[in-house]
Parts: sequence; C-alpha cells; structure tokens
Amino acid sequence: MRQLARHYAYILPGLPIALFSLSLLLSLTAASIATSVIWLGALLMPITLLVASGFAELSRNRLRLWGAAVEPVSYRPSGPGPLGLLRLLLDPRRWLDLVFETLIAFPLRLVTFLVTLVWTVGAAAGLTYFSWSLFLPDERSVMQLLHLADPDLVPQS
Repeated sequence: MRQLARHYAYILPGLPIALFSLSLLLSLTAASIATSVIWLGALLMPITLLVASGFAELSRNRLRLWGAAVEPVSYRPSGPGPLGLLRLLLDPRRWLDLVFETLIAFPLRLVTFLVTLVWTVGAAAGLTYFSWSLFLPDERSVMQLLHLADPDLVPQS
C-alpha cells in the first residue's frame, strides 16, 4: 500500500502541474515570438527559458522523490546584465527543457493521469459491484446468485 500511495503521489499531481506549465510556457513563448519584432521578445524569451528550466527541475525533483536516479543537469552560465541574459538563448539544454515541458510532458501526464484514474475507479467499482448492482434496473444476475444461495435473501418484487 505504501508503494501504491507513492505512485499515486507521483502521478496524480502531474496533470495540474503540466496544465499550468503548458499554459504559462505556451503564452510566454507566443508573446516572445510576437514581440521579437520590437526586440522585446528577445528579452522575454530568456525569461521563458528560465521558467521552462524551473519546471524541468520540478519534474526532476519529483522523479527523485519517487525514487528514480536522475543525473544532475548543468546549464551554460549566463553573464551579468541584459546581454548575459541573452546568452541563455544559446543554451541547448534550456531549449530542450522548453520543448519537453510544452510538447511532451502534457500529453504524457494526461494519459498517465487518465489511465490511473480509470484503473482506480474501475477497480473500486469492480470490488463493490455486489453492493451497488442490486439497484440497477434489469440487472438480475446478482439476484439469481442470491436466489441460488438462499431464496429468502432475495427481496420480493
């Protein structure tokens, strides 16, 4: 049960985090591209890459807490001032973080969240079927089993 709780603690918060990161990073990327004509996007895109790296670090920390061995990531250092911030645009690892957190993480976490949710609800429904199936219309299989076991257990309709 502890291991199952640990898996749930890793999988279930993944979708809200991915939904938030997708909406934030997608809007920041679109704003950076749209304002790159007036050079505001050139200053906004490094901030977008920093935010993407923050979400990627959050994902790596969640993996570490789950028990996976994750190698530490090293980024290129940025320099002081606005020109140092522009050096972040040359770091391929930050671009990889942006691509992962926007294009890969959301569909992956959506599928794992839904499979986990459906599997859990299906298991709970299957284990409690005997108690709630009595209230289904035209469902007579449980009633027939009760009648075979002891006819007095079946309510008279």
